[in-house]
Amino acid sequence: MIFIMNFCEQINNTKILMKMNVTILTPIFPPEQVISAKTSYQIATEMQKRGHQVLVLTAFPSRPSGNLFPGYSRTLYNNKIQSTGYKLVRCFSYFSKHSSIISRTLENLSFGFTSGLFFLFSPPTDVIYVNTWPIFAQGIISLVAHLKRVPIVLSVQDLYPESLSSQGRIQMGGLVYRFIIAIDRYIARGCKSIILISDRFARSYMDLRGIPPEKINVIPNWIESRLVQQIPKEKYRLKCSIPKNVFVLVYGGNIGRAAGVENIIEALESVKSDREIVMIVAGSGTNLEACRVLAKNLSKRRVIFHSPWFEEETSEVLGAADILVLPTSGDQSLASVPSKMITYMLAARPILAVVHGASDTADLIGKTGCGWVVPPDSPEQLARKIEEVSKISNVRLAKMGQSGREYALQNFSSEICLPKVIDIILTVAKP
Repeated sequence: MIFIMNFCEQINNTKILMKMNVTILTPIFPPEQVISAKTSYQIATEMQKRGHQVLVLTAFPSRPSGNLFPGYSRTLYNNKIQSTGYKLVRCFSYFSKHSSIISRTLENLSFGFTSGLFFLFSPPTDVIYVNTWPIFAQGIISLVAHLKRVPIVLSVQDLYPESLSSQGRIQMGGLVYRFIIAIDRYIARGCKSIILISDRFARSYMDLRGIPPEKINVIPNWIESRLVQQIPKEKYRLKCSIPKNVFVLVYGGNIGRAAGVENIIEALESVKSDREIVMIVAGSGTNLEACRVLAKNLSKRRVIFHSPWFEEETSEVLGAADILVLPTSGDQSLASVPSKMITYMLAARPILAVVHGASDTADLIGKTGCGWVVPPDSPEQLARKIEEVSKISNVRLAKMGQSGREYALQNFSSEICLPKVIDIILTVAKP
């Protein structure tokens, strides 16, 4: 019996060391700066570095503005061998310039169709890592993978249909909700392995979708820690002519419907404090112009917009903050974990999160002591909390921020998370 066990273990180890053909499917990829784009890039690069043949299927870059990036020409397909050795195929898809359900669905469907068609006629592959938009694109790729008998490793970034329900797009428990969850359950059950970003997500997949625990892996998103450094507050404040004694809030990320940035701007007007308070909003998105208009009507506070916001400016802009704000709308925090939370923590600044107390984000803040939680859609509580936090000493704020950074370095770095994902993909791959 021991001989048989050792033999099976040797076969499995040999399988992982073999040269594999790996397909990575992700609609968002560099030069887009979303964290899931960066993680997919790191997976492709590391796989190629280990000697495996890698094919990446992605869309033409458009996030977060919904416009094609300069230097790109959109065609049905564009093939290119990257400098690191993997093959990158960009597939045509509809660009969603507005956060409407029709626009997002067209984007989702079109990418699923073109990428699925390419994958159908592409050379044989041993495994496909799928990190794409839920339901439509996932469903099309899953169908093709089953036809080709290719095992799937599915990465889930948001819970659907829960996320749609939290945004008020569909009714919780309604016919559409039940239909979508049935499709999601079918897709998940057809995968060999599922990577989820939190324990709460894992419980949802086990309890609501009936996925066996052995298929589930909890691995949070990650970033390269070197990309976010601790920068003195004054460096960026001088560029904006912000005096040292001003209390500064910073938001950095996508300015879309689910972000709820306008809620912070509205709350600023109600903050009762003689201290000057300034908010910096860095990023782009479908709600950017609406936020600009809202900020113009403020009589007591000043909002500075930094758009576009480039990756190399991350440390400097976030470093200008006394606190970083992480707003969400409605029940969105129960269906997703904002990836900007990791960047915030690495910036070593305390975080004021507008999230449900039962959310993963609230759990993380409570565990690390790196900030405060205010429930969504409570502008009065939010205003009072900003007023309260503005009175806290710089020493205490620095200590809270440092606590968050240390936790992120130990749990959300590429050195910790990337090897786990690589091992899962190679273990699932066909011999």
